[in-house]
Amino acid sequence: MINSLTVQSRLILLACVPIILFIGATLFTLKEVKIIVHDLDELYDLRVIPMQEIKVVSDDYAVIIVDTFHKLRGGAVSKEQAIADILKAQEVARKNWQLYLKNVTSTEEKRLISLAEQQREKVDQLIAIYLSEIRENTFSAKDYSFFVKETYSTFDPLSESFGDLINYQVKQAQLLKIEGDEEAEKVEFSLITLSIVIVFTMLSVGFLIYRSINTPLTKMGKTIEQVVRDTDLTIRVEENGSDEFSKIAIDFNMMMDKFQTMLSQISSAINSLSGLSSQVASSGDQMASSALEQEQQTAMIAQAITEMSSAIAEVSENASRTATYAEDAENLSIEGQKTIEQSIQAIHELAELVVNNAKLINELNNQTTEINQVVMMIQGVAEQTNLLALNAAIEAARAGESGRGFAVVADEVRTLAHNTQKATENIKDMISKLQTQANNAASAMSDAEVRASRSVEMAEHSSQKIQAISSSVSEIASMNIQVSTATEEQTSVTSEMSSSIEGFNLSINEISTSAQNNSVSGKELLDMAERLNHEIKQFKV
Repeated sequence: MINSLTVQSRLILLACVPIILFIGATLFTLKEVKIIVHDLDELYDLRVIPMQEIKVVSDDYAVIIVDTFHKLRGGAVSKEQAIADILKAQEVARKNWQLYLKNVTSTEEKRLISLAEQQREKVDQLIAIYLSEIRENTFSAKDYSFFVKETYSTFDPLSESFGDLINYQVKQAQLLKIEGDEEAEKVEFSLITLSIVIVFTMLSVGFLIYRSINTPLTKMGKTIEQVVRDTDLTIRVEENGSDEFSKIAIDFNMMMDKFQTMLSQISSAINSLSGLSSQVASSGDQMASSALEQEQQTAMIAQAITEMSSAIAEVSENASRTATYAEDAENLSIEGQKTIEQSIQAIHELAELVVNNAKLINELNNQTTEINQVVMMIQGVAEQTNLLALNAAIEAARAGESGRGFAVVADEVRTLAHNTQKATENIKDMISKLQTQANNAASAMSDAEVRASRSVEMAEHSSQKIQAISSSVSEIASMNIQVSTATEEQTSVTSEMSSSIEGFNLSINEISTSAQNNSVSGKELLDMAERLNHEIKQFKV
């Protein structure tokens, strides 16, 4: 039943029970004290005051009146003073006697009062006689011995009656005292019993409340100690009642449920983290290895680009030289064309002279045939030069390892240009020979007019071929210039590529360093996860 109360209610009960018991004991004590006070008041009112009243009456009769009679006989007081004192003493005695008679209750006391009344009447009669004698002035003349005997024989029985009444009051007072003592003993016993009951009740209630508080606290403490000792999160506190301890037990069990769930989730997360840490460490190692390989490959690429840049620079230089040679060949072609034109003009001039010189004309024809062959050779060279220039442009565009082949192409172009020069020189020599033969055959020019005309036509055709060669050489020179420009641009691009490769190589180095750091961090994270998992496994969930 007490477990259904809250701890606050129990503590209030523990504080209120002694207060209630103390109030009850106080009320009981006040009640008993009131009874004792009532008994004391009754003792005082019924016994002490009557005793005092009887004592006053007895003193008035036995002391004041008798003493006044003696003083009067001795002349100590006057007659009038004696009468006044006696009457006053009688009045006081009468009033106190009447007050006493108001509280008389017992039969024995009434019997004693009746005897005292009889004796008081005798005394009053004697006093009346004495007062009459005093007024008549015969009181002093009475025999003293007779006066004393008569007085004391009358007053002593009254005093004895008053003494009996006083003794009765004393006995009654003793009885009241005995009753008071018995009542006091009862009160004392009751107070002791009540105190024992109060103490027992307080101890019982205190023990019950202590046990109702200590028992769940002890159980809860043992449960928590077991949880700490065994790291077992499956242990729960017993939930009984609806007090604060039950609420604490419910909250504690809910907290343990949350801890259990949370540690289970943490354990699962740690397992996942351990796997991820292993993957991170492995990925970091792979990334570091890949970054190292990529760094090596990048270094090789940078070296290749450097070599390619050098090769492109050589190609550019060779292309520049080829352009120069082509320009020289073009100039020579122009000069050859001019020479041929001059030869054609000379042939026209000599046409009239070669009419009659058939032999010279034939020789001239043969020479022109050779010139034609040379021209054809120049044309083939020009075509080959064109093809080689095209190949050089393709090789320059590729800008790879094959770029080195551009040097070969450029060399071939230079060779072809040289052959073109030689052919031009041969043409020049042949033309010189032709001029010589023409001079020699001047006399026969008239005979070979027709053939001279043919020679003129062939010379013009040769001039056209020379012009074509000159144009081809010009195109070759232009293309070489373009090749040179392209190679210069390619050199710039390769330089930029080399710089980019160097920056990329630095980035690769940073990536490699980061990958190594990631690998180390992953291993550290894995180690931390394993330690944390070891700590978590200590808890039973």
